[in-house]
Amino acid sequence: MKQFNTFSGVFVPSFEAILGAVLFLILPMLTGVMGLWKMLAIVVFSNTVTLATAFSIADSATNIERIGAGGMYAVSRRSLGRAFGGSIGIQLFLAQTASIGFYAIGFAEPLQEILQRVAFINSAIGSFDPLVQKQIIATFIALIAFLTGIAGANFIVKIQMVIFVVLIVSVSSIFIAPALNLTSNNLPLFSGSVNLRGSGLSMGFWAAFAAFFPAVTGIDAGVGMSGSLKDPKSSLPKGTFMAIGITSLVYIGITVVYSLIQPELLSTSEGGQIPTASTIFAQAPFIPYLILTGILVATGSSALSYFMTAPRTAQAMAKDRILPRLFNFLKRDFSGKGKEPRWATVLTFLIILPVIWSGDVTQASMVVGICFLVVYGWVNLAGFLERISGNPSFRPTSRGHWSISLYGFVTCMVAISFFNVWVGVGVIVSQMLIFMLLFKYKSQNKLEGVWWGVLFSVMNWGFHRMKKIVQGTKNWRPIMNIFCFADKLEESEQT
Repeated sequence: MKQFNTFSGVFVPSFEAILGAVLFLILPMLTGVMGLWKMLAIVVFSNTVTLATAFSIADSATNIERIGAGGMYAVSRRSLGRAFGGSIGIQLFLAQTASIGFYAIGFAEPLQEILQRVAFINSAIGSFDPLVQKQIIATFIALIAFLTGIAGANFIVKIQMVIFVVLIVSVSSIFIAPALNLTSNNLPLFSGSVNLRGSGLSMGFWAAFAAFFPAVTGIDAGVGMSGSLKDPKSSLPKGTFMAIGITSLVYIGITVVYSLIQPELLSTSEGGQIPTASTIFAQAPFIPYLILTGILVATGSSALSYFMTAPRTAQAMAKDRILPRLFNFLKRDFSGKGKEPRWATVLTFLIILPVIWSGDVTQASMVVGICFLVVYGWVNLAGFLERISGNPSFRPTSRGHWSISLYGFVTCMVAISFFNVWVGVGVIVSQMLIFMLLFKYKSQNKLEGVWWGVLFSVMNWGFHRMKKIVQGTKNWRPIMNIFCFADKLEESEQT
């Protein structure tokens, strides 16, 4: 299989996944409800979480000689060991898979209106509820993406380079829209003033944050290609930071443009129709066609990006024996000589279907947002522990700091709790259950990775504190300790 460079292997997949469904389908509504100030705060806040995660990834990536396949899972596995890293990998795989369902629904959103005009399609699905129609279309889109994923990474990357150009043209059309004096129903499309405070509708800050956050999780599409890069140690940090920096500026700029639009055009209709970029600019001379093309290629490319990364995460976990033996087939290709994770791609497709049929694009967005908040939280915890462990072997070339990773971890956990405390509790409990099962059955009740350095640092700190305590004859006891440890997990039963 071809090895990819920083631009084609990391930057382009991340760029396309970040500038996906949220930019065109959800951001207009959120800007109308929240107003410019709150929406900019959400955009900046979301990107600080992603930026902190990128620093944590860079710390681990530049410290590891060989990263291997699996992206964020591979980084977590080498830092936190098989049990904790494996529990992160399982949740990461589910988050990546849910993302494909989300992008498939996003693809179906504008496509439904177009297909209604096709007689034989309308006769086949026209009698169903509009939401069901979108879910049927999304299922077919997921099937097409699945077949494309089966074709392999080389084919997908070639498609993404074309999509990259189309997406840039589509986004640029929104930026130039305010200078074109556009109208909607014979009235100016842009109000001439900035919508600072929003519509006043009841939507909490954290609910809006959870709906928007999937927009910035696209870095995982590039990080997940770690096993297919020429130089992952260099490409992962560079490509990820480039994608975050450029797309952050794009989101800030597009948010400002949306805030200039007439507020009533950004309001949900009486029938519950969410305003999207394509409906807002529907009466413009050429922009709606560019935007519609942008929506389709952005959501389609995002789905394809995760159809590359999710199966690779599952394949890496199967090779590391994280999953039960029942799933050993995930590490194999259809043919014995192939290396593509095609059986893992089949499993990914089967998991996508319940996500598609769970609700509309906004609900799917929140599910994906919470899943990635959990994963990013643990990745940042891994970066924090690596920094404070004091391990002599931890010598990353990146310029991170333990406070950045700690900020990312705390922010993710707080955001989940504020959005829905029961969801937060459920997520933590499920994480601990997965960890305990892997700890017992896959790690022989032994911790690996950074935990030795962390515990040693804590013990060393405690021993130094004992110098300041007078023991006295009453508390005297003989102390004799022998440090006995295994250098590898396989040797643990011999110590």
